[in-house]
Amino acid sequence: MSLLNRADKFCSSLGYCRDILSGKLYQAYRCAPGGWIRVELLRYIPTMQCVDANPLQGYSLADGDLLAGDEEVKVVTWKGEGDISRVGEMAAIRVEMFQAKLFAYRL
Repeated sequence: MSLLNRADKFCSSLGYCRDILSGKLYQAYRCAPGGWIRVELLRYIPTMQCVDANPLQGYSLADGDLLAGDEEVKVVTWKGEGDISRVGEMAAIRVEMFQAKLFAYRL
């Protein structure tokens, strides 16, 4: 996983998953009051050659439901739906967060 710290004080994190086992993405996190986390899934991790990796349809940051509070096991959802089994065998995960800590994720 790599972390990208941007000037606007948002933090992004990228991870790459080879096997999507459970059909759901779980996260353990803690957000400060007013803090949040949102997640998108991509086919590829953005690189210097391919900076604009587009999110998978239905799994963009705009589609993602905000995560807030303090959770040990929370299913990530997009428009209320948490099933990621139709994504395929491999996907990149982009996490955007504000005043939050992401401790772990699991499939």
